[in-house]
Amino acid sequence: MTERELWSLFDGDVLDLGAEAHRVKTEGFGDQVFLMERFWISTGPGREPAATPALNRYVPAEGREEFPRSVVLDSVGEEEAAILKRSAEVRMAGFRGSLSGPSAGDVWRWAQGNLQRVTEVLGRLKEAGIDFLRGEDAEVLDEGWRRSRPVLPLDDWFEVHRRAHERGMASHVVLRYGAGETREARVRAWPRLRQWASEGRLALVRLEPWDPVRWPLGDRLDLPPTTGLEDLLTLAAARLVFPAVHLEVSWRAGDEKLAQTALRFGADSLSGAPWRCWDEPSPLSGPEIGDPDQAERLVRETGLLPVWAGDGDLKGPKQGAA
Repeated sequence: MTERELWSLFDGDVLDLGAEAHRVKTEGFGDQVFLMERFWISTGPGREPAATPALNRYVPAEGREEFPRSVVLDSVGEEEAAILKRSAEVRMAGFRGSLSGPSAGDVWRWAQGNLQRVTEVLGRLKEAGIDFLRGEDAEVLDEGWRRSRPVLPLDDWFEVHRRAHERGMASHVVLRYGAGETREARVRAWPRLRQWASEGRLALVRLEPWDPVRWPLGDRLDLPPTTGLEDLLTLAAARLVFPAVHLEVSWRAGDEKLAQTALRFGADSLSGAPWRCWDEPSPLSGPEIGDPDQAERLVRETGLLPVWAGDGDLKGPKQGAA
């Protein structure tokens, strides 16, 4: 897909674009909607330590028939040694599912900006059982936007992920939009991610509209929330750019109708529900996040089939995509 073709998507009719996006999604992934089960272990500075209390929350106990399908190690503020230790603890506890670890920004920080050290860090993470690099620090793929903020420069971000792919790891990417970035930046960055998809290294893209309340920008206090129309247009365009990649949208209480509409505009994965089988809720659960039965109901009401999955369960489409 050329930049001109990508640009034309954003200028198209949103209903026509949505219909085409849903057709492509159905051809690739059928009527399934993957409800993502992730158990987050948040043990950075000021959080619960990584020792036995945390392990007790993900080792199956009496009445629990299985581990969670996915475990995510929250590496915010952590050092490499702590993440390696935590990964080893999870694997020693018997967990064989998918394990997501640090972000590209974490790896770059641990390597002190040295590319040779980046490769060495990634090798240690892979040996410790890390399957995916988390993509939260992708945020806004606009180089001008990133230069003015304390985030990893765009080319370095891409390079860390490329080297992770060489080590046999895959990428999750969280694309946030509506933070003052330009449409031109999307047109330039998305084809680079599409190349990852063609190589089988881009496992999942999660689209998140920029929330000025959750992620305030001190220099852009005037930014309004994105509109529902912009959300659907961005999602549908992403499906056509990434036909063979799982597209995830987040669902929180109050967003049910928009989430259901998103499932007809190209999304095939839904996050936001806590893991069903655990006695204690994950750190992501709370009053703003709905229960699993409600998540299943939301999907069924759209005429689609809810399927619980972990990050490692997500496979490619039924048919090849260009």
